[in-house]
Order: sequence, then structure tokens, then C-alpha cells
Amino acid sequence: MNLFRKAAVAFGALAALTATGESLVIREARAASDRVAEFKERSGAYQRTVQALVKDFYLYDDQNNMYVLVAATSPTNTTLIEDTYAQGVIGLQQFGVDGTRVDEIGDLGRGFNIFVGRLQRVMGTFRESSAALLTASDALSAISIATGQNADETSVQAGAPRRGRRKA
Repeated sequence: MNLFRKAAVAFGALAALTATGESLVIREARAASDRVAEFKERSGAYQRTVQALVKDFYLYDDQNNMYVLVAATSPTNTTLIEDTYAQGVIGLQQFGVDGTRVDEIGDLGRGFNIFVGRLQRVMGTFRESSAALLTASDALSAISIATGQNADETSVQAGAPRRGRRKA
């Protein structure tokens, strides 16, 4: 073989090797680009889920605060308390994230659903405590009224003036 042929064969082999290397680089670049696009999609879904959870949580938190405020300031208005509680429960039932997914969003969903379950239990306990406190308050009020009436009757029997009245 002459020198020209050897150079042509070497140049051909070098061109084939370069083309093969370039195709491998292009294939890896496309795969990396696909992985980046998939990451961006998953990251965007994760961020949207977190933003929705934050928004839902604050809406629920506002409703729960309203329930506590109503129960604390209007303990005898049981209709308003029950309506406020029902609205909070409805909001809480709308909470939740798909925890069946097998990715970060599923992990977040499972953790968030556990958190929501705990909030439901706290809200239920608060409701039960409020109802018990209202019942106890009514009972104490009745006892106080009965005690006052008994004191008035005892005073009358003893010949003392009734409470709040002066002898003329």
C-alpha cells in the first residue's frame, strides 16, 4: 500500500470514529435533556402541590380560628358554633393529596394526609371539650340560680329582706 492509501484509510477510520463519538455524545445530550425536562416537570408539579397545600392549610387554619373564636365568644350560640364547625369539617375533607404516587409528591401527600388526620382529631377534641364546657356552664348556672332562690327563701323564712330589696 502506498502512503496515500494508508493516509486515506487512516483518515476514513478517524472520520468513522469521530462520527461514532459524536453520535454517542448527541445521544447522551438528548437523554440528559429528557432527564432535565422530566425533572422540571416533576419539580413544577411538586412546587404546585406545595403551593396548593399551603393555600389550603391557611384557608383551613382561618376556618379553624373562626371556629375557636365563635366557640370562645358565643358559647351559648350552639347553632353558630355547629355551623362554623361544619364549615371547618367540609374544608378539612377537601384537604389531602394523592398518597398513592411513588415519588416525592406521594411522600409529601402521605405526610400531609397524616397531618390533616391529626388536625381532624384536634378539632374533634376541641369540639367535644367545648360541648362539655357548655354543658358544665349550663349546670353551674342552674346551680347558681337554685342557690340564689334557696338563699332568698331562707332569708324570707328568717325574716330578712330579700337580696336586692331594702326595707322601707
